[in-house]
Amino acid sequence: MLLSKPIYVGLFGLAIGCAAGIGADRLYLGVPVTVTTTAAMPALPSPAAPAARTVDWFIAHPADADAKVRACNNDPGNAGSNPECLNAFTATEKIGFDMITGKVKP
Repeated sequence: MLLSKPIYVGLFGLAIGCAAGIGADRLYLGVPVTVTTTAAMPALPSPAAPAARTVDWFIAHPADADAKVRACNNDPGNAGSNPECLNAFTATEKIGFDMITGKVKP
């Protein structure tokens, strides 16, 4: 938080918030000077990222796995650093392998 208050520094003393003129017991011929203070603000916690869906979750939800693989293929630059992309790719490979070997019917 930024707080500013004009302080007038004059030839005959210091007055806060007082323009050139006569104070209680002094004559102020001032030049305005601004003093700025910064109050410490506590850092707000950043929202936690949702947990990545697992391979087992994608196997149980093949339509979502397919949609995620399509989205990751559309953005290959970020796919390598996204754990959900790897999990969706792995799940679709496992689903395809299980279909080929006859463990799961299409």
